[in-house]
Amino acid sequence: MKAVSQHRIKVFEMACLRKIEGVTKRDKLRNSEIQRRLKWKHDVIQRMQQRRLKFFGHVVRMSNDRFPHSFEWICSWNEKPRETEETMD
Repeated sequence: MKAVSQHRIKVFEMACLRKIEGVTKRDKLRNSEIQRRLKWKHDVIQRMQQRRLKFFGHVVRMSNDRFPHSFEWICSWNEKPRETEETMD
């Protein structure tokens, strides 16, 4: 996941947490204080990464004839597609 996308997700997450806690930006509370009040241990980015790894482990343990093994994107969700001689034509 790109840094810009991660930043936008974190901003949205903190906006939601502020709404839950009932505070605004004018109250000038730090994000860490809001997270402490709500007992928020892991941010959304960490949870997404953990779930991706959990799914990847699930797919790796499957037999090779199962449906998810037919996709190459499972191992390379952050990589750009490589150009080969066949795609350049």
